[in-house]
Amino acid sequence: MIHTVEELIKRIDVMKTLAINLHRQAELDNQGSCKLILDDIQSMAFMIAKMETKGTITTEMRKLHET
Repeated sequence: MIHTVEELIKRIDVMKTLAINLHRQAELDNQGSCKLILDDIQSMAFMIAKMETKGTITTEMRKLHET
C-alpha cells in the first residue's frame, strides 16, 4: 500500500526507468527482456490502479501556510 504522494511518485519514477530500459531492449530486438520488463511495468501499474483510496491523501511536504 502506498501511504504518501511521495511514495506514489517514487513508484512511477521506477516505472519510467523500466520503460526507458524497455525501449533500449526493443532497439536491440531483445524480445525476452522486453516481455519481462513489460510484465514488471504492468504489474506496478495494476498495483497503483488497485490501491485503496479511502481516507486522507497525505504528503511528506510541509503545507505552504505552515512556517
